[in-house]
Amino acid sequence: MSGYIGARLRERGPAPGGMTLVARLPNWLKAANNRDELLRVISRLSASID
Repeated sequence: MSGYIGARLRERGPAPGGMTLVARLPNWLKAANNRDELLRVISRLSASID
């Protein structure tokens, strides 16, 4: 997930048979202006799991 959020260029691959997981994500999660905060939260959550 952090790879997708941190990507500056998000290319779409072939998605046969319906919506992809990325298409189902809310727009605030995909918005570039939330990128830094989301990456910080993902990093914190990942560190707390380890």
